[in-house]
Formats: sequence, structure tokens, C-alpha cells
Amino acid sequence: MAGKQRIRGLVGVWLLGLFTVSCGEIVCTTEGIPAIAVRVEDLATGEQIASTPIGIVTWGEGQDTLYASRNHVLQGGPIHADTYDVEVRAEGYQVWKRENVVVRESGRCSKVETVVLTARMATAGRS
Repeated sequence: MAGKQRIRGLVGVWLLGLFTVSCGEIVCTTEGIPAIAVRVEDLATGEQIASTPIGIVTWGEGQDTLYASRNHVLQGGPIHADTYDVEVRAEGYQVWKRENVVVRESGRCSKVETVVLTARMATAGRS
């Protein structure tokens, strides 16, 4: 009888540990799920723009910088659901903005559904 109770206790501790590890802050933030992803392209050609873009994401009092990958996709932002303003800048192009972009929570551990945007950048001096 004491052996069965001990096994039940160990199983309970194991399950608690498993839940803690699978939904712990470390696991959730190391997954790298971006809140925002912005594909940047030239308005006239639909191709990758000539210069390297940089993005700025703001929410409340917070701000984060999004840097481009080789294919000019900007990703990042905090890993939490919120409403964001997104701005993309690139040399030789007009500033592109989107306000009130809503990022929603998805699943456990405060994971988010990445919002994917396309920034069609107009060259400077062109509307």
C-alpha cells in the first residue's frame, strides 16, 4: 500500500514537472515566435527593394526594432498579444506604416499568432 502511494506521489511530481517545463517562461521565449512579420517589396515591381529595410514596432510605451533577413522579411516584436504600430523605413523609399495591428494569443504559454504584413514601398518622391 505504501509503495502505491509513493508511486502516485512520484507520478504527480513528474506531471507537475512536465507541465512546468512545457509551459515555463524559458521554453516559450526560446521558441522565437515573432509577433510581426513584414515582407518588404517595391511598389512598382513587386520585387525586393534596392536598399535594406528596417522596421520599428511600437506598443504602449514599448518599442522594438525589426531587422531584415536576406529576403527582406522583417520579423520580431515582443512575444505577447497586443496592439502594435508598425513602420518600415529604407533609403530611397517613403516610410510605410500600419497602425493598430492586433496580435492574438494562440495556445498555451502565451504563444502568439504571427501577423504577416506586406509593405509595398514607394520610391521617394513618388506616391
